[in-house]
Amino acid sequence: MTELPADRERPPRRSPSGDRVEFSIGADLHRDVVALARTRRCTVFMVVHTALAVLLSRSGGSGDVVIGSPVAGRGDAVLDDVVGMFVNTLVLRTRVSGTAEETPRAGPRHRPRGLRTRRRPVRAGGGGAEPPRAQSYSPLFQVLLEFRNTEHPDLALPHLHAEVLEPDVEVSLFDLQLTVRERYDESGTPEGMTAGFTYSTDLFDAATVEALADRFTRILAAVVTDPHGAVGDTTCSPRTSGPGSANGARRRTLSSSTRGCGWPPKA
Repeated sequence: MTELPADRERPPRRSPSGDRVEFSIGADLHRDVVALARTRRCTVFMVVHTALAVLLSRSGGSGDVVIGSPVAGRGDAVLDDVVGMFVNTLVLRTRVSGTAEETPRAGPRHRPRGLRTRRRPVRAGGGGAEPPRAQSYSPLFQVLLEFRNTEHPDLALPHLHAEVLEPDVEVSLFDLQLTVRERYDESGTPEGMTAGFTYSTDLFDAATVEALADRFTRILAAVVTDPHGAVGDTTCSPRTSGPGSANGARRRTLSSSTRGCGWPPKA
């Protein structure tokens, strides 16, 4: 189970109550991420996944990180014109160690195997693994990464303006869900990424998740700036604030790796 320093004890039975913290990744950083992905012959998703894995590892004090991710199930051309839902969920396990450049290699070695079995229902994989079951957390993984790199459809009708709106639903199916969407201009130049953490209000306060979002952006920038740097040296400390802190006692109980990440946030 992926453990994160939460604001409250995990309840015996989780509820779907949730909220969302939105943030953005600037165009300059987006362009750097795309350039790094091209140089390393990987995808932007893999760079973003690496940054999230480092964040979870540094915040939770574990080098073994499990993240779920939805994938499209339309691998065959014959399905292109078929109406239906073909989405499945992959469970990506990553050993976070070495350099930022090496970390994605620890994850992708599991991804090809996962992609080969992407047509199997996720419950079939769970049955084979026989994970411990509890009503207090979701099985297999507790953090999900949703990466959207498809264009919004343009609906142009006479005398009608239409736009895509995200549903304003206060529900969280997992402890944390990071949703990232890429934006490009008409020439294909990266324009930045919109992002948001959907979180369980059973565990987290908004201020805590806002600090997570800030750290994620800093880690992503650090990975792009120095992919050869050691993961343990990745800078993700928040901006300095006043000396007062309501969370001082909780900070003293955290592991050294968590303190190195500047967790939890200062009040």
